[in-house]
Amino acid sequence: MRQKIFLQTTQSAPTVAPREPHQLFSSLPSPDYSVSSLCPCNQHHWECEVNCCCDPDCTEEVSLFTSCSVEKVIVSPKLCSQDVASYSLRTSPDGYASVQSSVDREVNSGLFCIQKANYDAGLSYATPEVPTDVNFDSLFHQFVGFFFSTSEGSSGSNQQDPGLSFGYLYGDTILTEDEMGQRGNFLLPASAGTAYCLDANPAAFLQDQKTTCMRNFDLVNDCTTLGALSLQSYNGFQVVSSEITLATLIPVEVISILLQSLEGVQTPVDPSDNSSYTPQLVNPTGAASPVCNNVVFQVQYVVVFSDVGEIKNVTTAFILGAVRNNMIPLQQTFQIEFVQEYVKKPLFRFSGNPGYIVGLPIIAGTKTAKYPFHQL
Repeated sequence: MRQKIFLQTTQSAPTVAPREPHQLFSSLPSPDYSVSSLCPCNQHHWECEVNCCCDPDCTEEVSLFTSCSVEKVIVSPKLCSQDVASYSLRTSPDGYASVQSSVDREVNSGLFCIQKANYDAGLSYATPEVPTDVNFDSLFHQFVGFFFSTSEGSSGSNQQDPGLSFGYLYGDTILTEDEMGQRGNFLLPASAGTAYCLDANPAAFLQDQKTTCMRNFDLVNDCTTLGALSLQSYNGFQVVSSEITLATLIPVEVISILLQSLEGVQTPVDPSDNSSYTPQLVNPTGAASPVCNNVVFQVQYVVVFSDVGEIKNVTTAFILGAVRNNMIPLQQTFQIEFVQEYVKKPLFRFSGNPGYIVGLPIIAGTKTAKYPFHQL
């Protein structure tokens, strides 16, 4: 149910008394509640809560109170004007306490406030319905329709049949296809149980990941043969754009390669000729200690997807380095990030429900004969 909210601005000044809301909206209905009957610290009926000054069950016990656990009761801090119940203790000369209460009208001094909400339940969260054997089917049919919107942005997209979904859904395993036409999963190495890399970790759609794990290998024997060390293992496949039968294949584009020396100095190279940066063994039997060059240190993927969950583009960046025996086990880092495809939005998207949307620009300017106002 959509609630209708009237919003007004208020400002406080030391020399000007705030205007009462009834001066602006004299026909507003009276609230259905009495603030004096609200008591947030009263957790148990027919039982007195210690130091709960608004608890109607505390009659004899109140004389022993030391303070009021709740001193002020309001309905919502977002309202422009409302009744506020205040509670305090007064101690008599003989040491017994008594509760002093009052109900006053307070005006919100904030810039934005709600003058009147005609749907009081919208001011708080509703208690969710817990699935049971009886209501499971009804809840399933109620929520199963929430998927990506169609590219046309039709209003009925939230009720579409799951079988008609064109792209991936949140958490789906991303499909890939190798040069031989074999389908598999998009894998992102990660540690599991131990600090060492497990290469069978699938990447899930819309779940950004950054993992760091250790790779143990024999420098001389594995330098040119172990696939986990080679750049081609992480871009030598194509990504299936969606789960439908006629999905297209998206190549993984290498956009950046940094070569790191033994001293840690990084040098960018041309990523278009990435096939030449394969691991190479230097001094395998020489007097100097052997070195394996072009070993994968870091891999970073960026996956661009559309509003229907279809993958549109996949790019990757690498840091390749030189490794000696004293650097093994080697630490490798893998990252995947999902970015939604840019869709041109209206220039002045500032109105929320109610008020402005957090993070969007505030509109300001000089009122002229032409509209809209200029955007800051």
